Amino acid sequence: MTVSPSRSIAAVVGLLVFSALSHADQPARSKTASKSPQHDELARLVGSWDAAVHLQINGKETIGKAKCEAKWILDENAVQQEYNSIFMGAPLTIMQLLTYDADKKKFVEIHMSNRGGGAMVNEGTSADGGKEFKFAGQHWDPREKKEVPIRTVYTFEDNDHFTLDWYMPGPDGKEIRQIHITHARRK
Repeated sequence: MTVSPSRSIAAVVGLLVFSALSHADQPARSKTASKSPQHDELARLVGSWDAAVHLQINGKETIGKAKCEAKWILDENAVQQEYNSIFMGAPLTIMQLLTYDADKKKFVEIHMSNRGGGAMVNEGTSADGGKEFKFAGQHWDPREKKEVPIRTVYTFEDNDHFTLDWYMPGPDGKEIRQIHITHARRK
């Protein structure tokens, strides 16, 4: 049985009209209705940042720089941070998504990079009146070839300066700070 193009178009239009009518009696969600103190805490991350990166690799500290652009996405329900730098002679792009899950009453952090297809997902809370975000989860360690615990901590000095620290097991299994990134807002 073949269906004519005009019948297909009529069916699609009918479904769209039905869908619109069935949702017409539901009030539109106001952007301000979804605002919360956690939303305001995330808002501090939005902007353009210069980042100084201190990284521990095999017991040696490596220092680098990155640019970070952070913006609201998904109707201001999440902040997307995109870091761009050169690492070991090649371009490195890191994308992080941060949001607040009102149902779980937890912040969520998702980290991905152009160096692999995996994603790190952490959950956490804010502390000290929103001056600090603390996340915990699992991170794939390519040297160990297994998941290892990770903690990330954002510490806000003021609206124009914050740090991001990653804590993971060192060679002896004890937790060490492996990444320290200071952020200064570009004016």
